[in-house]
Amino acid sequence: MMRGRCCGPGAARIHAPTGGAPCNDGVVVALREIADTSPTTDSAGLLAQSYEQCVNCYYVNGVPRPFRYRQPPSPCDREQFVRFIQRAVAIAER
Repeated sequence: MMRGRCCGPGAARIHAPTGGAPCNDGVVVALREIADTSPTTDSAGLLAQSYEQCVNCYYVNGVPRPFRYRQPPSPCDREQFVRFIQRAVAIAER
């Protein structure tokens, strides 16, 4: 979805850092779910929520984060991510 229009079907997958237990590859899995599926504007909220839960795992469990967020995602962050997914879906449908 995210790279389909710019990079073509043979493009290498986006590399995302993995974390430690118990969070492990949750963020990577959530991002791949968004990138590899064909989300709809209706599923954007659920996909964003899944990603947010994976990110929150690092904060709740005190696991060193493989990303630079200074704090857990806020409701505003979630809404912006949902809008991003919805825009990507709209562009992919053109």
